[in-house]
Amino acid sequence: MSDSADDRGREPTVDTVYPPVTPAETRVSRPNATRRIWDGRPPIVPGRIVPEDFRALYRDWLSLRHGHAAPFQSALSAEMMAPCRAALAMVEVEAPFRARYLWVGADLVRLYGADPSGSYVDGHFSARIRREVLAAYERCAMKAEPLYKRRKLFGVIARYGYDRLMLPLTANGQRVDRVLVAIRPTDPRLTDAAQWRADAPAPYGGRVD
Repeated sequence: MSDSADDRGREPTVDTVYPPVTPAETRVSRPNATRRIWDGRPPIVPGRIVPEDFRALYRDWLSLRHGHAAPFQSALSAEMMAPCRAALAMVEVEAPFRARYLWVGADLVRLYGADPSGSYVDGHFSARIRREVLAAYERCAMKAEPLYKRRKLFGVIARYGYDRLMLPLTANGQRVDRVLVAIRPTDPRLTDAAQWRADAPAPYGGRVD
């Protein structure tokens, strides 16, 4: 992404998703199945994940799969989530597809400017950002595929980057019905909604992804 003056003031732009290193499947049962068997290679190379605590969480997630595409939510302990708990949110994936925040960590609440727990994800973004966000949740859930990307949004004055890790989970054992998402700004000085809202162009819709 360019950070030239020509880029500033444009509608928020999206970096390309880091392509996951997709392991070969030895058996596929049905779409959104949690019982797919993989050849043991990680869907994302851990070294691609920049924040160390996100990387550790991903390694824990990998260790819980036991040959399946998505581990049980109950297997992910509080101790595993503790190092980055404030940057996490648990999202319920309904059928037909719709994503809803179950709980949101304290750091994300400050960045959002309010606690979105209990509300639907599609109510928190402008149209362009909403399309990307919902597509990511749907891909994560329907393919039982973890996703990681470093995203950049351009405001009027500055650009804003953050890391996002999405991990598919199952509560019912039949399909991916939970996604654990970890989000953190790449600039540690960005901690509050007021810091970016003053610089938000109209397409932002006064909201943050």
